[in-house]
Amino acid sequence: MAVVTQSITDQSPWCMLFADDVILCSTRREVVEEKLEEWRREMVNRGLNISRKKTEYLSLKNGENGEVSLLGERLKRVVNLRYLGSTVAEDGDLGAEISHRIQAGWKNWKKVRGVRCDRKIWVKLKG
Repeated sequence: MAVVTQSITDQSPWCMLFADDVILCSTRREVVEEKLEEWRREMVNRGLNISRKKTEYLSLKNGENGEVSLLGERLKRVVNLRYLGSTVAEDGDLGAEISHRIQAGWKNWKKVRGVRCDRKIWVKLKG
């Protein structure tokens, strides 16, 4: 992906790539739409497509309001964006991220609870 998009990729944090996920950032909505169109054209030239149904955008509360569109089709706006395992909220709140991490911790605790609480298993083995 890095080789394919070398000519259109900006410096981080304005453009971040991971596998087939891309984040485009800007302080202005029009710039995001221009970058998105540039990415679409480059992908089409290489035989790839951008899924408009899967493409989402997050607008920060202190930022510019408005809708983002690609080829005249409005993209889905989200209030929480999940990227590489972390949640970014439009208002900067960390509540969703903290809740997710707490739930992940409890889920993993429940996985090992049977072994950790079993008195028949040696302490050395549990370690």
